[in-house]
Amino acid sequence: MDRKDRVVLALIAVGFLLTLIEVRSLHMEVVERHWEGRIPIVYSGLAILVSFLAMARSNTARMVAGIFFLIGIPIGLFGFWKHTDGDLSRTSRLFTQSTVTANAQERDDDDDERDRRPNPEFRRRPRRGGGGPPLLAPMGLSGLAAIGAAIVMIRRREEEEDLTTLDSNKP
Repeated sequence: MDRKDRVVLALIAVGFLLTLIEVRSLHMEVVERHWEGRIPIVYSGLAILVSFLAMARSNTARMVAGIFFLIGIPIGLFGFWKHTDGDLSRTSRLFTQSTVTANAQERDDDDDERDRRPNPEFRRRPRRGGGGPPLLAPMGLSGLAAIGAAIVMIRRREEEEDLTTLDSNKP
């Protein structure tokens, strides 16, 4: 595994760390009510370790890392399914101009009202609009996992082909 691959895997580990931090803070209420909210937290924590395991010279370690990363793709898809409540048509509304404009205007109005209030505690409260969890957020987990799997699996295959070529060229 060359230096570029190690840098990419380190960046993937950072990506999983940021995902872990963000999901942990956003899923605090969800974890109390639904066991599924723990899945991205646990997976991201383990994925940080696996990202460094993938840098090992051992083919077995890299194979385990590749399989682990592949498992992350359906985990992200499952999160996407949960965030949409199984109604995939909800994602089409993300890309319509009227919805984007209306949501942006609503947020601007909320911010203006929040800034006019004399109570500073009110201004610090998080915005509760938006109609539920971010629909596409779990796909970030799938994306990080797919990149990790690609780096590990492709590099592993290239190294195996190089060894096969060296063996066939021996006198």
